Amino acid sequence: MESLSWPTEGERADMQARLAEGEQRGLRRVAGLAASDLSPEEVLKAVAVEASALVNREAVTLVRLEDDGRSAVIVAVSGDHAPLGLRFAVDGDNAAARVLRSGKPERIDDYASLRGASPAEDLGVRAAVGVPITINGRMWGMIGAVSASGPLPAETERRLSRFAEIASAAILSAQARDDLQRLADEQAALLRVAQLVARGTAEAELFDAVAIEASGLIGGEGANLVTPGRNGSGARRAVRYLRRAD
Repeated sequence: MESLSWPTEGERADMQARLAEGEQRGLRRVAGLAASDLSPEEVLKAVAVEASALVNREAVTLVRLEDDGRSAVIVAVSGDHAPLGLRFAVDGDNAAARVLRSGKPERIDDYASLRGASPAEDLGVRAAVGVPITINGRMWGMIGAVSASGPLPAETERRLSRFAEIASAAILSAQARDDLQRLADEQAALLRVAQLVARGTAEAELFDAVAIEASGLIGGEGANLVTPGRNGSGARRAVRYLRRAD
């Protein structure tokens, strides 16, 4: 029978160095994607995959807290362990719900030790760790890892927190791009209407253009344009109403 050989101090240090190097490579890859023109969905998927690689290939999920504060939705996964778009209440006793309620990292090392049955156990999950994702100091969601074999390593919270920071930056970057695009669209619409005014466009045609531009800035929803009565005594009529194009 062969005797067990424990790693020497030098071997352990070498293993830690390789892990740290792998972590930095993963963080750099995702940070580069966050700074690119990729969609938030693509970046968050990469965050989940890279984070999974650093927690022993355990399943990693990113969850967004809904506006009502009582439910959440899965927005990215490292594999196929959970369906995108799945919504769940945040009042249950699981790692994700705990994080979303407390705003702090949470750990469950053994779901079987919790009082009452847990849906996580039905899915074969034994342990989980989750950390919050915040945007400008407000809770946006969380990133979590689950294990079917046992407690996750002690470094899991720290590693997930690094990826949570990149996810936050990617979301902010996407919001900034959306804001810039919206501002550009608004300015372009105003310029087009101003050019019509400068050319002395007839009132009916001008009102048509205003309603069309307004509709375009609110996603094609119907736009009402109402003029006051001739004597200023009140609304005379709605001159245009545009419905969403089919």
